[in-house]
Amino acid sequence: MKRIMMSVKEVAVYLGVSVTTIYTMARKSEIPHIKVRGRILFNRSVIEDWTRGEYQESKRVEGTVDEQNIVMKDWWIWLTQQKSKLT
Repeated sequence: MKRIMMSVKEVAVYLGVSVTTIYTMARKSEIPHIKVRGRILFNRSVIEDWTRGEYQESKRVEGTVDEQNIVMKDWWIWLTQQKSKLT
């Protein structure tokens, strides 16, 4: 069974680019990712969809914690929908 989340190094290998490129893309919000305790993580199915051009990012909201929680809620809803497709 494949893990759900991927590290920066795993995504770099998957995409065939350098780790530095992945960090730069994440910093510029050019690749979908989340941060957990300062660590950048990638959802495997999101990255797979993104590489096929099938991932549509929710409107990015910057600002208050409440606004950021809306983005995380959208991401969580999307993730739940993806999981339900597997069952």
